[in-house]
Amino acid sequence: NRAPFCCTKEAGENATAIGVKFRRGPGALIRNAIFMGFPGGGVQVDGDETYALIGDKLDVTNTAIFDVTETPFLGDDPATVEAWITDSANGNYLMDPMLVDPLNTLVPNVRPMPGGPADVNGMGGITAGGDWCYQEWVNWAAK
Repeated sequence: NRAPFCCTKEAGENATAIGVKFRRGPGALIRNAIFMGFPGGGVQVDGDETYALIGDKLDVTNTAIFDVTETPFLGDDPATVEAWITDSANGNYLMDPMLVDPLNTLVPNVRPMPGGPADVNGMGGITAGGDWCYQEWVNWAAK
């Protein structure tokens, strides 16, 4: 649960991509993540059984949501989703996490810029000086 999730805002198959979608009552604890560039929205919640889990078995904290459209919060009750995600107790950020070059299709660089929100707040599970994203076991090839 510590990773950047990035999407290019291009027409085609990504046109309606959503950062994270909760439906049918899943439990999930998402911490220190980054959702950016999703043209369909940032967080979507559907179903009464899912809303019943918010803040208990369903939580998103210390997470950045950025550049995900003009409607970042979706679902059966978008106002509830927005209130949940933007509650200051959750420590989420609706700002640019300042990653180096996350949408580069040839050599993506998902490291945070030194001193930027993702670096200072420990989001994305990568440090500014870390280089795990360039180790041999990482494959950036298109699929």
